[in-house]
Amino acid sequence: MIPLGDASRRPLRFPIITTLLIGTNALVFMLELAGGSAFIDRWSLVPADIMAGRNWITILSAMFMHAGWALSSLPTRVTAFAPFCSSVGSRV
Repeated sequence: MIPLGDASRRPLRFPIITTLLIGTNALVFMLELAGGSAFIDRWSLVPADIMAGRNWITILSAMFMHAGWALSSLPTRVTAFAPFCSSVGSRV
């Protein structure tokens, strides 16, 4: 059974960090769908490039990349963790 909330703890303030992470994931996913292969080639992490000292930003950008719509874990994560966003975000 999927929990719909956490009644034992109420948030003290709005979960900004959690909301920003979810928003960033959604934005990058939409950019990935719109940009196609060119976007993926530009922002994916390639270990050989990192070892050569190029494209260091891909260490961060690759964390937000998805494997396409069918394999994307974004809807699953949002559905599974949304009830707990306020509890986690208020403690950060």
